[in-house]
Amino acid sequence: MRNQTKAVRAAVLAAALLGAGCYKYEPLKVPEAESGQTVRAFLTPDRAVELQETAGIQGRWVTGRVVSADDREIMLEIPSATVSAGGMSRRLRQRVALPSDQLLDLQARSVDTWKTGLVAGAVAAAAVGLVVYQFSQDENAPVRDPKNPPDQMRIPLLRIPLRH
Repeated sequence: MRNQTKAVRAAVLAAALLGAGCYKYEPLKVPEAESGQTVRAFLTPDRAVELQETAGIQGRWVTGRVVSADDREIMLEIPSATVSAGGMSRRLRQRVALPSDQLLDLQARSVDTWKTGLVAGAVAAAAVGLVVYQFSQDENAPVRDPKNPPDQMRIPLLRIPLRH
């Protein structure tokens, strides 16, 4: 049981680490940006300070969706705040114009098919491993009588009483 718990934790950790690598960013020129595309822009220090004061953006990287782009500037829709009301929350966005001369780098987000394939393969291998482990248990282990269930079921950090 302890080995199974370690295996599950290792699989979850591996999936989380690999899942972070499913996307990649590739260099992009401002006029080539397409409407709706997710991009990140590295700003000049002056523009970063200006955006921090006006839009509350921290740091010099800004990530958003392209609204429009031409040779002179790119218009991005960026997350600005989250509003909660009545148990519902909604993310508010604002549009920001970034002149080309205030961008030091512009990158487009795209799916990295190779890394995504690795993630899918790792998850499938972990699932197969767990199934094989479950079916390869000791055949001499005591079999529980379904008419006489145990007093409680043990799950790490949680107890569920089955009888009163």
